[in-house]
Amino acid sequence: MKKILLVGFNKEEKDYLHNKFYKKNFVTSMKNEKKISAIICSKRKNFQNILEKKFFDKINHLDWVHLPGAGIEEYLFLDKYNINHFTNIKSIQGNHVADHAMALLLALTRKISFIVKQGQNKKFDFRPIELFNKRALIVGFGSVGRNIAKRAHSFGLKITIVSDKYKDNKSFILKTYKYSYLEKAVTNADIIFIAAPLTNKTQFLFDEKIFKKCKKNSILINVSRGKIILTDILIKYLNNKKILAAGLDVTFPEPLPKYNKLLKMDNVIITPHIAGISENFSNRHFALIEKNIKRYLNNLNLVDKVNLKRGY
Repeated sequence: MKKILLVGFNKEEKDYLHNKFYKKNFVTSMKNEKKISAIICSKRKNFQNILEKKFFDKINHLDWVHLPGAGIEEYLFLDKYNINHFTNIKSIQGNHVADHAMALLLALTRKISFIVKQGQNKKFDFRPIELFNKRALIVGFGSVGRNIAKRAHSFGLKITIVSDKYKDNKSFILKTYKYSYLEKAVTNADIIFIAAPLTNKTQFLFDEKIFKKCKKNSILINVSRGKIILTDILIKYLNNKKILAAGLDVTFPEPLPKYNKLLKMDNVIITPHIAGISENFSNRHFALIEKNIKRYLNNLNLVDKVNLKRGY
């Protein structure tokens, strides 16, 4: 029989799942490792605790592990355990991460960040910018990228994307570039959104070669992972105004050292990796877990499966 270990759930949540399915479908302790076929953690800290206890070294028959986050780059080593299925939360963060991406953009283009930093009487470094008819490039077109596209389109932005897998032909997507053509893709973009996962292919993707090709006075928004950008090169191109402004929810390193030049720039806004947080996130995460437990117990394909070899 399939046995699921729930970690980090409160009593009310456990009782609900026990009643929704059957209590015998669950085990209550890691001490019962010989019975466990699946592990679901409600929070990253719970999963980290399991890793620190080297729990995966004790068992060799796990069928399913749920990774309680969107980014999985720090868990790729789990592939060595030959676990059949991994899932994460990639489908439920798209809305609020996309909201945050647009908030960063508007804070820059409408000079909100500048006014908060400098007060109401300081002369602008550049005038407020209209988004209508500007060209937006979205790098990465998973759940976050798709939701950014919807919002950007509603502001009148002209959308192109970078994706190796996207095949649907939405009417407002003007063009799709492969990652190998990123140099060409950035040349006409007024605004660049980074929404790609961190993989071997995307680590330090935005390097000197790419920034050199960017359109003058373009704006960069990153709500994915800081390590996709070479920080020193970004600073260089912000200083020479090739990049007009940057909105960063993620940085490398994270957090930035207090002396880092990005922290002192009027044309940069930095938030502390909070795009993935919302007041409704816990409810959506629990609903996703409930859905996948039902699918798992009924031998159906799981939602939000990830491939550790690919890194997403």
